[in-house]
Amino acid sequence: HSRDGGLTWTPLKEAKVFQKNIGTQNVMSPTLLRLDNGDILFFFMVKNPPTLTDTGPWMRRSTDSGKTWSEPVRLPYRGYGGPAPNRGIQHSSGRIILPCWVSMDKLGSTHAYSFYSDDRGKTWKQSPLITTPKGSTGRRTNPAAEEPAVIELKDGRLMMLVRCYLKSIFVSYSSDRGATWSQP
Repeated sequence: HSRDGGLTWTPLKEAKVFQKNIGTQNVMSPTLLRLDNGDILFFFMVKNPPTLTDTGPWMRRSTDSGKTWSEPVRLPYRGYGGPAPNRGIQHSSGRIILPCWVSMDKLGSTHAYSFYSDDRGKTWKQSPLITTPKGSTGRRTNPAAEEPAVIELKDGRLMMLVRCYLKSIFVSYSSDRGATWSQP
């Protein structure tokens, strides 16, 4: 915690566990998002290897500025992947967008997509998967679209940046607030 706007922080010895490990390996990739109604959503990945088939995003909610938190809720994911840290946004329309990545074939390929919610995170829908072209990457994962980041543009469209192994960063756009994405 910081009581001076982030200039100083409580010592590490006073740190407390915020999210216990509920996976078979760990929890990771935290995202905090304050909504327009004041609620705070906490997204994180629950990692359940070694099968590479069950890892994905979970969420908790606070309605009192972080004093108390709901129990963890699994978003309706399949496969192995999830959000990168600090990636959720709330669109000016109120829709919540959580960009994620997934592999359905044990990291043979990876794809980007977004979860989105129009009821402040009570229910979730998922966009279709997108990925980059195959290329000579020298990696097992091919094609790849990982760790997406999303921002709302001035005209209301969304822009998604995706990491891949093609020596570039790829971009995709959504004109329907994250329900579908253009080919990167």
